[in-house]
Amino acid sequence: MKKNLLFITIFLFFLSSIFLNFHKINADFFSLLDIDNSTYKTAAIKNLQDCNKNTFSILVKDKSVAYKIDELALSSNLFEKNKANLEEIFKLKLALFKDFKELKEGVFFENSIKKLYLPNSNLKDDFFSMISFLKFINADFDIQTGFLKTQNYYLLNYDLKENFNQEKLLNFYKNIKNFNEVHVSSSQIYSLYSKILAQKESSIFGIVSLILTGVFIYFAFGNFRAFYIIFVVIFSLVCGLGMSLILLEELSFLSLVISTSLIGLIVDFTMHFLSANLNKPCKKNSIKPLRNLFLTALFITTFGYALFFLSPMKFLHQIACISIFSLIFSFLITYFKFGDFIQNITFKNKNFFKIVFDKYIFILNNTNLNLRFSIFIFVLIPFFIYFLNPNLKDDVKEYANLPATLMSDTAIFAKELNIKSDFILVDRGFSFDLIKSLEAKNLIENPLYLSNFLNNKATQNEIKSYFKKAKDDDNILNLYLNLGFDKKEILNEFDKIINEEILDYSDILKILNLNPNQFFIENKEIIKASNFIKNDEFFNILQSFNADYVDYLSNINENLNLVKFDAILIKIFGFVVAFIALAIFLDIKNSFFIVYYIIFSSVMSAFIFTIIGKNIDIFAIFGFILASAAGIDYMLFAFNTHLRVKKRIFGIVTASFTTILSFFMLSFSATAAVSNFGLSVSLNLFIISIISSYIAIKINKKAK
Repeated sequence: MKKNLLFITIFLFFLSSIFLNFHKINADFFSLLDIDNSTYKTAAIKNLQDCNKNTFSILVKDKSVAYKIDELALSSNLFEKNKANLEEIFKLKLALFKDFKELKEGVFFENSIKKLYLPNSNLKDDFFSMISFLKFINADFDIQTGFLKTQNYYLLNYDLKENFNQEKLLNFYKNIKNFNEVHVSSSQIYSLYSKILAQKESSIFGIVSLILTGVFIYFAFGNFRAFYIIFVVIFSLVCGLGMSLILLEELSFLSLVISTSLIGLIVDFTMHFLSANLNKPCKKNSIKPLRNLFLTALFITTFGYALFFLSPMKFLHQIACISIFSLIFSFLITYFKFGDFIQNITFKNKNFFKIVFDKYIFILNNTNLNLRFSIFIFVLIPFFIYFLNPNLKDDVKEYANLPATLMSDTAIFAKELNIKSDFILVDRGFSFDLIKSLEAKNLIENPLYLSNFLNNKATQNEIKSYFKKAKDDDNILNLYLNLGFDKKEILNEFDKIINEEILDYSDILKILNLNPNQFFIENKEIIKASNFIKNDEFFNILQSFNADYVDYLSNINENLNLVKFDAILIKIFGFVVAFIALAIFLDIKNSFFIVYYIIFSSVMSAFIFTIIGKNIDIFAIFGFILASAAGIDYMLFAFNTHLRVKKRIFGIVTASFTTILSFFMLSFSATAAVSNFGLSVSLNLFIISIISSYIAIKINKKAK
């Protein structure tokens, strides 16, 4: 009774943890990449990513529709104030003044007079037409509407509030998409749709895995009491997820999708227990002889997951956390409670399963694959892989999965705004000289950087001094008096400029409602352009100015490839630790054979991946790492000579089938990262299970 109460209390505690911490679950893939902020490059990427996190941008063809959408946005209570206050902008005459050269040459006022009677002239707020509106992107400020305007669309930009309602945002998105020719760009919308897809996939994969596992269990054990395994699965997953949500700051829905594949690993302990007691009444104490085997398998499998923590990817940390705790709780409920569920129950194979299983053993029994032949294959396979020239590069764009409408909108935004993922970082104060050097060699097109649009304090003071001189210049005053203006009125306009407040960049950006992190990172300025001509001369010029070229997507892909190399080192380290652990529990010779065949199965899996045209990316590599750890469990069962060979193979087949099945379901995911991970694990485990079964037969033959 006390034991039941303890397990129920633990279950309810972690179930409540899931509900209380559900807000930690997100679907932002890029946030899963742990970017090191120790360099200017990576800090700038992180800043730009954070700046765009809550941005909600809309391209609208029709002006009247733009007004309607703007009203909907304001009334939705989802967004912060989206437009800069025009009255405040007119305080930026000195900061936004771009005709400084004309002012120095003494022709500014003559040219300014010509603008007095233009339709867009504002005599009240900008008498001298000093303001030139910024153009940080491929869009102009439309003073009549207050919107930005590209060549073909009106551009509406909004900032989501920190604690926005996700359901309201989704409804807002659907409502505005009902208008004609409306296109949306928002990382939060991308995340919401990824979340919806992940929920759908997680539910489908979990249900299908449970159904197929249930069918398999019924045929393998021939008794519905075997379905008490479902309590083990639910308890383990709830406790693993609940503990992870307590320990982690955030959790990706991708991690939840992959965690559905744990069903197979979770039932491994129960499968071994049932296999050892096949065809005889189960006694709950009969699990005790399996304790050391279970603990060894638990240690090696959880250690395989623990290796994921050596990767810089949060995504893998989350998978490891959920998996390790789920497996620990699976061991606890299996060892201390599962025996109570099946006390005195006898499990037998159904005839159909028995026929198939006996045929499988017959084929393995009549197969002769010696160690030398496997070594020969092992040596040849890397050469075949090399000549097949597999795709070993990671492309982060392949890991996002969005509806066709969002993909189409993204393409339109990129084309209309000429959006690029690359930029230059240079020390403040050197931007102009750097750009001048690059333009002289035609190595940059349409550069965009803040100091090119905004005047610093020194320039603002210099502008004021020229206006002071102009106020006392009768020739300049007469230009206005001859047009019928009152002298007192003209002098008052000059005084407005002379008394204008000098503003620094932070004050200017605050008025413009712009985030400084979009333009600066500490003492570095960010320079964007429509195109960089990246050749040796380009990089030599950058080096002379101590500047850096950064490509956001390429940098992430480069980091992923570096992580992949680290993953291979992690895998080697894992094999060394596994060899030592196995040598302690078994002996050095058997430990060597187990590790060798695990490595052999990984190489074979990589070969098959190459043949079927799959990319051996970072997720496939970590899939092979996980399969290696889980596969050792099957090898241990093969070497367990305390059981008859048929029971050993039965244990391997039942444990591996459920695990392979649950991971194989992931290969149907529309997200490439999840698909490759699931396929790599299931394929590798399939090969290991066959090898383990074959080894069990060979050991049995030698013993006779």
